Amino acid sequence: MILDRILYNSITKALGGRGDGSPTLPYWSAEQLGLSKEPFSFVSGKWRLFGFRYYKGQVKPKALVVFFHGLGGGHASYMKQIALLAGAGYLVYAYDNSGSGISEGDAIHDLSQTLLDQKAFFAFLDKDEKAKGLRRFAMGHSWGGFTALASLQKEYGIEKVISISGFHSVIDAMEFASPSIKKMRKTILSYQKRRFAPLGGLDVLDLMKKTSVKVLYIQGDKDEAVSFLTNYELFEKELADRPNIFLIRCKDRGHMPYWTKESERYFFKLTREDKVSSVDRDPNLKIDMGLLNVSDPEIEKTIIDFLGK
Repeated sequence: MILDRILYNSITKALGGRGDGSPTLPYWSAEQLGLSKEPFSFVSGKWRLFGFRYYKGQVKPKALVVFFHGLGGGHASYMKQIALLAGAGYLVYAYDNSGSGISEGDAIHDLSQTLLDQKAFFAFLDKDEKAKGLRRFAMGHSWGGFTALASLQKEYGIEKVISISGFHSVIDAMEFASPSIKKMRKTILSYQKRRFAPLGGLDVLDLMKKTSVKVLYIQGDKDEAVSFLTNYELFEKELADRPNIFLIRCKDRGHMPYWTKESERYFFKLTREDKVSSVDRDPNLKIDMGLLNVSDPEIEKTIIDFLGK
């Protein structure tokens, strides 16, 4: 359809191309954090997607955790969180979605594509010798928080899910990425249902209402990206009778509640005041890696305790 082609091009333009992260904002590497890694890849549609298995030591893992990244920088921007899981004895699978990080794809054409990427990944995982016999958990942040909740589909065999600041629907995530999309919400939602059937238009709240899988949802009440009202408070209202759903409200915290308050403030100073990703940035600006991406110990403990129960 001509309309679908117009929408395809409009959404691609609104989402701004590939999600490769900022070349001027440093990320921790696996090597810096003492992680071992093994590459893997699989095909999703016409693209080959790439990722790594991360672990520490050679001891048999407790289980595997699939880590789903947020919009912008691929899984490399979550290396501290991946290291937390690997350090606790889990084998962590993390890959980059189509059009992101180290994976193929000329652009992020639609955030619903993550559901097709996810389906292709689990088809790969089902045949992966390294995954055989291991219980499966999932974790993600923001766009990845939505994807982690989408893994509640029974065929994926996930036993526990952690979603941090996750959207409950793709259309909400897309409106955050490009507010102009809001004007065409109904039209785009219909288009997604046609193009990505049966996964298009997925609202993970429906999955959460039906599942017996344990789910931990964490969000800051000052989240500037994912509406606290239409996500956390919606879950609180709709899932109050579900004993397997655990909600944690992080008071006075923003979109990255897994960081300390100081670390989150520093990140916003770099990105908003210092414009670290802009051509107008100060070329002599030095970034304090000791302050950037510092994990909140209470949230870390909550995550590891939840997976270990």
